[in-house]
Amino acid sequence: MNVTGIFPTPLAHQLLTLDTQPFVDYAVELEQLQPQGVLEGGWQSEVLDIGGFSPIAELVEQVQLHVNELVEHLWQLNCRATLTQGWINSNQGSAQLANNWSHMHPGNFISLVYYAQVSKHSGNLIIEPPHAWNDYAVPESYMQEVNPWNAQRHHYTPTQGELIAFPSWIKHAAQPNHTNERRISYAFNAQLLT
Repeated sequence: MNVTGIFPTPLAHQLLTLDTQPFVDYAVELEQLQPQGVLEGGWQSEVLDIGGFSPIAELVEQVQLHVNELVEHLWQLNCRATLTQGWINSNQGSAQLANNWSHMHPGNFISLVYYAQVSKHSGNLIIEPPHAWNDYAVPESYMQEVNPWNAQRHHYTPTQGELIAFPSWIKHAAQPNHTNERRISYAFNAQLLT
């Protein structure tokens, strides 16, 4: 029988050539200034000012360039996508709930995450397929080997300085941080504009 893959889901990743330390320092400084962002097992900033004179302007510029590339070359759209939101996630190791639960970003087109500080065992990025009901139809115990046709989630191990992008309608989560080091990531959303 002939098989055709339909509705593929892109997961893009690129190691950026930026010094991560200024972004780590900014996140730590902001966490001290915004203690109200403390969540069980971690901290999340308020929405960041991603305008031109932001302390993370260099990062925002690089992220926008990659958004442009995805829209033009992958999706081949005749409109543009612009970054509209950004925030910081910080998960301190050793906390029982040092993670981010499964969620998606409604109303957006591309979601991105930049890992300013991450180490081995500080938690994978989990991407869930758009056909998540597969869990109910095919129990994992029935699988001889996980492959793109039967996978129920994808575990991606990020690298420090790496930017990861995926469609905003895809559910995703961050696993718990099992190290004594802080995991710091910058999350962004981009919307389509005509």
